[in-house]
Order: sequence, then structure tokens, then C-alpha cells
Amino acid sequence: MKSVFKKRNLHEELSLEQIKKIYHYREKELYQLHSKGESGRKVAQKRSDLIDILLKSIFIFFIGKKKKFAQGLSVVAIGGYGRGEMNPYSDIDIMFLYEEKELLPESEQLISSILMTLWDLDFRVGHSTRSLEEVFTYANQEMLFKTAVLECRFLTGEKKIFNIFKKKFRKICILGQEKNYIQWRIENIRKLRERYGTSVFMQEPHIKLGTGGLRDYQNLLWISIFHGSKSQLKYLTKRKFLTEKERKKLEKNYDFLLKVRHEMHYQEKRVQDQLTLRLQGKVATKLARMFHTDLLRKPGSQMDAALDSHFDLSSMYTYSPASKCSPALPHQPSRPPRHDQYETSGLGYTQQSMIRRSEAFMKNYYEITREIYLITSAVLARLQPPLNEKETGKLGSYSKKKKKEEKLSGFVIREGVLFPENPRIFSDPERMMKSFQIAQVGSLQFSSELNDLIKRNLSKISPRFQKSKEISTIFLTILSRKGDVGPILRRMHDLGFLGKYIPEFGTLTCLVQHEFYHLYTADEHTLVCLEKIDSLLFTTNKKLVRYSKLFKNLDDPSMLYLAMLLHDTGKGANVSHHALASVELAKKVALRLELSEERSNLLITLVKFHAELATVARSRDLDDTATIINFAKKIKTVSLLDSLIILTLADGMGASDAHWSDWKEQLVWSLYDQTKRYIELGKTFFEKNHHDRDAIKRIVQQMVPEDFGQEIEVHFKQMPERYFKTIEPSRIKDHLQLFRSFFEQRMHTNAPQWHSLAAEIEWKENRESGYTEVSICGWDREQLLERYAAAFLAAGINILSADIFTRQDQLTLDIFRVTSVRADPMLTEKEKKIMEKKLQELLKLQSHKLQDRFDKNFSPLDNIESLNQNDTMGPSYLFIDNQSHPSHTLVEVETADREGLFYDLVGALHYHDISINCARIATEMRAAFDTFYILGSHEKKVTDKETLAVLHQRLLRAILKEYSIPQEIKKDGVKRNR
Repeated sequence: MKSVFKKRNLHEELSLEQIKKIYHYREKELYQLHSKGESGRKVAQKRSDLIDILLKSIFIFFIGKKKKFAQGLSVVAIGGYGRGEMNPYSDIDIMFLYEEKELLPESEQLISSILMTLWDLDFRVGHSTRSLEEVFTYANQEMLFKTAVLECRFLTGEKKIFNIFKKKFRKICILGQEKNYIQWRIENIRKLRERYGTSVFMQEPHIKLGTGGLRDYQNLLWISIFHGSKSQLKYLTKRKFLTEKERKKLEKNYDFLLKVRHEMHYQEKRVQDQLTLRLQGKVATKLARMFHTDLLRKPGSQMDAALDSHFDLSSMYTYSPASKCSPALPHQPSRPPRHDQYETSGLGYTQQSMIRRSEAFMKNYYEITREIYLITSAVLARLQPPLNEKETGKLGSYSKKKKKEEKLSGFVIREGVLFPENPRIFSDPERMMKSFQIAQVGSLQFSSELNDLIKRNLSKISPRFQKSKEISTIFLTILSRKGDVGPILRRMHDLGFLGKYIPEFGTLTCLVQHEFYHLYTADEHTLVCLEKIDSLLFTTNKKLVRYSKLFKNLDDPSMLYLAMLLHDTGKGANVSHHALASVELAKKVALRLELSEERSNLLITLVKFHAELATVARSRDLDDTATIINFAKKIKTVSLLDSLIILTLADGMGASDAHWSDWKEQLVWSLYDQTKRYIELGKTFFEKNHHDRDAIKRIVQQMVPEDFGQEIEVHFKQMPERYFKTIEPSRIKDHLQLFRSFFEQRMHTNAPQWHSLAAEIEWKENRESGYTEVSICGWDREQLLERYAAAFLAAGINILSADIFTRQDQLTLDIFRVTSVRADPMLTEKEKKIMEKKLQELLKLQSHKLQDRFDKNFSPLDNIESLNQNDTMGPSYLFIDNQSHPSHTLVEVETADREGLFYDLVGALHYHDISINCARIATEMRAAFDTFYILGSHEKKVTDKETLAVLHQRLLRAILKEYSIPQEIKKDGVKRNR
């Protein structure tokens, strides 16, 4: 590029179009350089150099022979461009600097022409035009602008002006302002954490401004300018704020992040700093091609196809057809094998499954950003004492006065900070564990010296250390302090101590959870869960008071905390059922810590059933006595149930606060209350709750006018038994009125003929429970539930659960619990009217016309490719279960939520003589967890192998949006139930 532009007199001969063509050609060369695996920093620097030459060429083009146009004007690069680091779609930040009070008209015209040309080239340009005095004034008013100018570079124009500016800027805007700037910088970091996440381990991290991202590294560069004069980490190393080993790690990791950001920009063809789930797989695939030349086969090869694959059916975990279709066989999951270690050579990711490749890349990403975060945090801690240097007159002193000190077990406590008494303190390794206990009891921070000593002595955590009775006693004592466990375990983890002492937990470090409802990696999720338990002790949140009472009454909180620490350890064991693996690992920990038999059994049971309460509450019919009996048989004691509900809350909120909705909490407490009463009362619990039809009838008769007598008789005679077990008398009264309204509306002689097919709808808001209940009364007919689902979808209404009842006279009563797509339990009148209008339209249509309408006009997603573009796509699960319920076949689906999913699933179940008796629908963290209770012919379980196989395939197609009715089924003429 330079050789082209430095050719004799070429600047005057090149047209603007030629300059643009040369730039685009050179930009393609940069892309090729990146694709071959060149250093991220080198590519960023070369792009900056390219833009330098482009700007100078444009500048020269417009001034031509009129050099006076450029008099008194200096063009300066600022921000990332000033630092010489440009990603493919980064903003070009430039400042036009002039010395005089006013800018010459010719210079204004020149600036306008330059900017128009850059915009014409599709650059995003951040620009300002300022006099020297304006820059100094504004920089001292606005810290962000001051930061952008810190690493400015001269580009073109009058260099004399730039030199004057640099000399004065340091004197006016830097010297004497070191303390204020660094304090502002630290506060700015805090605000960025609040906005982009306080954890490195976000599921979709922000590569630029997130914790451990590019900005953390850049903060050190800016701070080094205020401590010296150079934007270099070598200066901080020279001043002993940063070790040489730490500096090399930071430089290497920063280069990696720049490379990833290059690829993110190239993939999106725009500025993109959020590393979304979809992008993670794409970036991992590109890095695999960059760094594994042996994998670069000809197009169409098996490896090439694997690298091009997205979240295809083979990478989704489902039960094998054999286990699905044979009710006698136990369910054994079939999922792709997981390597003991991620295959990373250089930065390539060789796994053939997109999910596995993405997980390997993200594990690498989190390890790198975590290292950046820990090192930069340590440097900032070391930089704190010099802030008071002028006040104390001595580097590293906190005050002129001698601090009050307290010595304890080889440590020194000074102003809430724990220091080592001497560098050899850990010649007795037990003191490492003791340091955490002292810090916990005294609410102390660790000094940077103590942090460094612990890291350097981690090799002393040997098997003998892990099995030491004295050390395990201290550890269990730490776990026994209600409300104070989370922060101290996080400190252990940040220093690398926790994973060394409990290696079962260490395998979770930076382990990606490619699941819908986890925002964090496995280790961060666990630490957040522990902190959620802590917060229960003194909570003032009314919703959490009941949990708080249970927590305060726990006799042995250490086992609760330890179970939480170990509950996901099986995820690092490369097995299908992580809960079972976690149990085996918990047994090893219990043996090593020499727990009593009683405590060991409690720990193992909590780990084994940590997800059971939430799973059963979400996916089973809680009004079914079989659900309560089966669950109670597993739990057995109320004390275990109390611990389990606390674990359930922490696990749910530890995934994200949004994951713990009012609706989910209501389900969990309903299961808890019923199970507790069953454990306490046994079968007499159900006798007390037996719904006698005659008794209920008498209650309802007292609630309605006398002229309802005949309608009551018909309703109680023809409704199924399950209805009276699940519906309260007050709601039965409402349903009787709904049925009467349905008949009255159809008795008008002048009503149109289609009106008899219309449905009657009742909306009942239930704010406390977090949903609106929708009751729909109408005639039973083909594809009825599909029509209901389509109408809700058209109105943007989210279905939480559904109960389906059919009377013997073929009238139906379907009850839906719904929210808006905004998760608001209260729907707007507009949403209700849209749903009612759409439903009446769909009810008019005959089945064959209905299917045509859905196929042509209604489906929100047209093909598999559009689904694969969904950022939330992840592993999907499909279960067809004939074992868990005594009278129904259960169909369980877990997949990415999308518009029309419920409709597609219902359509898939609309096969042969299958009927849906109950549905549990849950939507959490952009994922759907749906369970259908179905029956086949003669109101019995679906056990025919051929039917199960077809049903399985139809459901898979529905999950992938390939659902269509097979031609032979369309023609068979069999009446299809709902």
C-alpha cells in the first residue's frame, strides 16, 4: 500500500475513485491475513496503518496544489484508532485541531470533504473540530474525552500544532490529576460491570466492555500514562506493579480477544461486540480452519461438512427410538461423546459437533478473560497505595500515623485488611485454610501480598492436605456460618485454592453450560447459587421470607452449602446424566472430609435430588395424586424437603433472576405443601382432600340461582372425574355461567350459521399467581387445540399451562393460564380482542382449509435455515415416557422457544386417535419446557411401537419446524381427536 501511494507524483494523479479501489483491495488482503491466522494485534495495527494512508491520500487529494487550505490545521487520530488498533468495522475517531480562535473557511470546506468521502466509503466516523484551548477545557470537564485523547497520534496537516498540543495537554490535563483520574477510572469500571455483567462468565459476554474484556486491559494502559508518561505495560512492570509473567499473559490474551473481535465483525459485517450463542459456534468454526491446516480439506469433505454444520438434529440430544418406542425398556439417553479434555491445538477447535466446538471455544475464551480480570484487578489493588503518595510522603504508606495492628496466627490485621506476617507463613500449609476462616469471621479483605503468596503456594495442596482432619474441620466450620459462605468460597476460587482443595469442583472452572436457562459457566453459576443462599438470612424481600424462615431453622447449614457446591460437579465428568455423576463425586468428597454417616447421607440425597423439586413442579400435573405420592417416596422427610426447596430457589435464581418467575414459584410451593402434608399425614391426606361430587354439587348449588338446577345435573354427570379433583367450587360456578352464556348466544334465530361453531371465552386475572386464566367453552372438533394455540400465538400471548376437559355431550372446557410476551400477568384489552377475533376466524374453517391456511399464511418460520439463525438455539430433548405415570403416556419437550412452537407440537400430536388430556407448558430463559399427558385408543396409554415411532418423528420435525402431515395420514379419513 505504501509503495503504491509513495510512487512519484501519484498523489496528484490518483482520482478519488482510484483511492477507494486501492483501499478495498488492501482491505481484502487484510481479511486474507486474518484468515491465515495472523496475530490479532498485527492485523489491527495493519488496518490502522491502511486507514492512515487512506486519510492522508484523501487529505492530499482535496488540498491539491492549494497548500494554504491545510494551514493551521492538524488531523489527529484518537481513541482506539489513535492507539493503532482497528477492527474491521470499528469507528474511525479523528479530531481536527487548530491553533487560532477561529477556523478558516477553507479548512471547514476541507474537513467537510474528508468526512463525506469517509462516509461514502461506509466508515463510521467519530469526529470533532476543536481549538487547542477547547480541547484542554473539555478534557478537564469530560473524562471520557480525556481518555480518548490520551493515546492520540498525528496523522497529517501541520505537525507543529500537534506538538504544541501534546506538550500542553500533559501539563494541563494530566499532571496533578492522577488521583482523580484513577478514582474515576475505577468508578467507570464499576458502572460497566453493572451494565454488562459483574462476572466474566456471562453466557453471551461483551468482548469489549464486559468483565475481563478488552477494556480491562486498556484501563491499565491509560493508568500507566498517569503514573508515568507511556501507554505501555512494560512501564508498570518496571515499577513492580506488574510481574513480567503477568505482562506476557496479558499481551497474549489481549491478542486473542482482538482476533476474536475481528472475526465477530467479519461474520456480522458490522460492529458486533456481544458474543452471542450463534456467533460462538461460527467463530469457533473459523478458528478451527485458521489453526488446523490439516483439516482444510477440499469443499464437500466430511470435515468441511462438519465445520459448516450448525445445530443440526445429530447434535441435539434425544432418546434413541428403541427406548422411546418400547415402554418396557428403561430410558437411556443417547448423546454425542464428550472428550475428557477439550481439543485445542493453538486456538483450533476440532470437535465435529457445533455445540461441542462452541463449548471448547468458550471454555478457552472464559479462561482467557478470567485471567485478564484477575491480573488487572490485582494490579489495580497494587496501585492503590501510590494514590496517597503526596499525602503521606512515602510510596506505599496508607497514612503518616502508624496503623493499629492486630496479630493473629501468623497474620496481621490492619484497617480491615489481612496481611501475612512474613513471606514464609505458608511453610505450614494449614494456614492457607486458616487465612480464609480469619477473613470470614472478621469480614476482612486480603492484601495483594497475601493473594500473591497463596497463588505461589498452591502446589502445597497435596492429597495429604486434602485428607487432613484439621483442615477439613476448618473448611466445614467456614461452611457453617450462615450468610457468610458465598464470598469466601468465591475468594478461594479466584485464587485457585478451591479447585485444588475440592478437585471435583475444580473441573467446573470455565466449563460452558450450553443450556437455555444458564447465563453463566458451571463454576460461576455455583458461586452465584451460594451467594443466593447467603442472602436469605437477612432478606427483606416479602417473596423470600418463607424461604428465610426455613433457612434460619436448618440445623446443619454446612451440608446445604456443600451440596450446593457439588450439585453440578458431574457436568465436568463427561457423562450423560450429570446428577448421577455428581452423586458419585459427592460420595468421594464425603469420604475425604470424614463426614458422619448421617451427614454423608444428607449430602448425597441433596445432590441427587437437587433438581427434582423444580422438574416435577414444572412438568407434572400437581393435581394428580400419583405425582405427589411418587415425589414423596423419594424425599421421605420434611427436613430434607425444607433443604431441597432452598436449593431449588438458589439453583433457579443462580441461573438468572428472570429464571425464577412468580408462576414457577407458585408451582414449587404447591408441590412442597402437598408433599409435606402427605409425608406428615400419609394416605389420610388424600382422604381429607377427596372431592366428593355430591358435596361439591351442594356447595355449587348454593352459589348459583335456582334455575341452574338442570344445568348443574348435566355438568356433574358428564364432566370427567379429574375436573372435580382439580377445580374449586367457585370456579365450577363460573364455568356453569360460561356454559349458559355459550348456549344463549347460539339460540338467537337470526344468528349466522357459522355462529354455532364459535366459542365462548372468559378472562380472569390472577395477579398474585402471576397469570391470567382463560376458560374457553365450545364444541369438540378436529384440531381444536391447534386452533386455540394459533389464536394465542397471533395475539402474542404466552401459554404457561393448559387443562383440557371434554364432557360426554362433546362440549369442551379448556383452561389456559397465560401471560403476555412481556411476561406481564395482565393482558391488554387489545391482546384479548385480537385473540378472540382470530379464534372465531379459525373456528369457521373446515379442517382441510385450516391446514392450507396454516401452511400458507400463518407459520412464523418458513424453514430450517431461519430456525438455525436463532441466537438462542441450543440442545433439545425429547422424551416419550410410559413409566412415570400410571394411566397416561407423557411427552416431554425441551427446546428453544419460538413463536408457534406450541402450535407445532400440538399439530405433531394430532395423529391417529391420540388425545391430549393435560398440558404443562413452561417458558423460561427463551426456552420451552412442555409436557403433554396423552392417551391412545380406548383411553389407554400409547404403547404401539409403530405409533410411537411415527409420533417421535413428527415431534422431532415440529421441534425443527419441519412438521407436515404425511400424505397417507391425510387420506386415511380417520377422525382425529385433539
